[in-house]
Amino acid sequence: MANRLTLLFFTFIFMTHITLAQQVGYVTGRVTNEKGKGIDGVTVAITGTSIGTNTDRKGEYKLEVPGNISVTIVYSYLSYQKQSRSISLIPGQTKEIDITLKAEVTELEGFTKSAERRDQAGVIPLDISKANTIPNTGFGSGVEALIKTYVGSNNELTSQYNVRGGNYDENLVYVNDFEIYRPFLTRSGQQEGMSFVNADLVAGVDFSVGGFQSKYGDKMSSVLDVKYKKPTEFGGRIVASMLGASLALEGASKNQKLTWLFGARHKSNQYLLKSQPTKGIYNPSFTDIQADIVYNISKKWEVELIGNYARNRFNFAPEEQTSSFGLINKAFQLRVFYDGKEIDQFDSRFGGISTTFKPNKKLRLKLLASGFQTNEKETYDILGEYLLGELETDLGKESFGQLKTYLGTGIIHTYARNYLKVNVADVGHRGLYDGGKHFIQWGVGGSVTSIDDKLNEWERRDSAGYTQPFDPNKLELTRVYSSTASFNYIRYTGYLQDNFYFGDSTKLTGSIGARFNYSTLNKELLISPRAHLAYKPNWERDWIFKLAGGLYQQPPFYREMRDLNGV
Repeated sequence: MANRLTLLFFTFIFMTHITLAQQVGYVTGRVTNEKGKGIDGVTVAITGTSIGTNTDRKGEYKLEVPGNISVTIVYSYLSYQKQSRSISLIPGQTKEIDITLKAEVTELEGFTKSAERRDQAGVIPLDISKANTIPNTGFGSGVEALIKTYVGSNNELTSQYNVRGGNYDENLVYVNDFEIYRPFLTRSGQQEGMSFVNADLVAGVDFSVGGFQSKYGDKMSSVLDVKYKKPTEFGGRIVASMLGASLALEGASKNQKLTWLFGARHKSNQYLLKSQPTKGIYNPSFTDIQADIVYNISKKWEVELIGNYARNRFNFAPEEQTSSFGLINKAFQLRVFYDGKEIDQFDSRFGGISTTFKPNKKLRLKLLASGFQTNEKETYDILGEYLLGELETDLGKESFGQLKTYLGTGIIHTYARNYLKVNVADVGHRGLYDGGKHFIQWGVGGSVTSIDDKLNEWERRDSAGYTQPFDPNKLELTRVYSSTASFNYIRYTGYLQDNFYFGDSTKLTGSIGARFNYSTLNKELLISPRAHLAYKPNWERDWIFKLAGGLYQQPPFYREMRDLNGV
């Protein structure tokens, strides 16, 4: 019985195979290139179906084709033009088709060749793709959040950072070769708006933590060199959350002569500020709009327009603050009840235009002009009544953790009416020449700065009915800053540097240059020579040794001009 079943099974399989074979045909042949050489791995497939095969090492193939219907066979291979053939076979028919594939030629619109970034001494190229994956409190401020993974910042609410112990005002920021300024009167991260740099518009970032090249400006700590995108098609990105929203759009004309970027951001860190030790009504509002337009007049000449407007408001009405300090067996508590409010306004505008001319592949000439304006107001009038007491530290008592002794009361009254207007106009020229082993860069520029500053700030402390410091003959305030300043000055800058390499075999690169800075404010001429060297040995692991040195001098700006008394 078993033998009969086995015989019937194989008979069924054999008859099915014969039936299927009678319903299909076959296409055989050889696929070659223009020189007649067989191509291995060419895909041979019937469109609209999953039927297909690949050529062997000789370029030969055999494809099973359904009979009695018209099909289209496509021959495709990387870097070769696709070809197709339409055929119709009767069942059992075999047809030979030989194909010659032509090499595919792709015309490139243009490309930029640059030296390896890691060979630039002191420069860290940042992976901008990670900027939007790092948690931060600002929209589009991912670049600064990325930088904080390399350097320090003592406040998660700020987009600023300090490098090698320096302060925020010692960091240079460039966007498409334009120098960017930050607000001047902000005291803390909660007052601060968003960074100028919008990560959604950025194409690349170079960051230097010191020992930077002569082409960068006259500050002490770091350089952030940002390049914005040049899109080829329309795109966008929208982000919204409880903290705000951001919109980024980009696009290009059909002929790629005009490219544009647009970014708008709004942030309110009200929910974050509610967790601060000082309780009250927080009403911050930060808005930022910017655009960048590039028009290619010809292959050698392009014009760029960039603009930014930032509107920052910080309103705060404090109510209460409680803080405890001391030791386990000797603890104290300070409670402060507030009356008053703070209203701050920081508005800034920036606009720039540049034109770049490339007479040949080796030479590039660029002219830049920009203007920056900030109008800042810091006003507050806050009265704080404080109560200092000792806490109960005995775990066995029901009053544990409560005030057991009142040590004193008093008043702290702070007041400010600070107004600042700053206008900066810049004009400059930058050029570069690629001579092969020598890459020469130069630049000259001038800026006119106008500052109008009004400072009126004081603090009064009253303890047990006596104003501190106490003077029976007159009223003394703990701290008084009062000054008015209005002045203009001109600053001239320039640099010349040569980046060179000793050949591909040595893996040794370097640069040498100098820059100058002269200000009519203090009649001081600063000359800063700088040199850099980088060596990459031919090791299995990726190592590079860098040496950089020079003279770095930072001329005074608004903050540096004020002394400890605010004058």
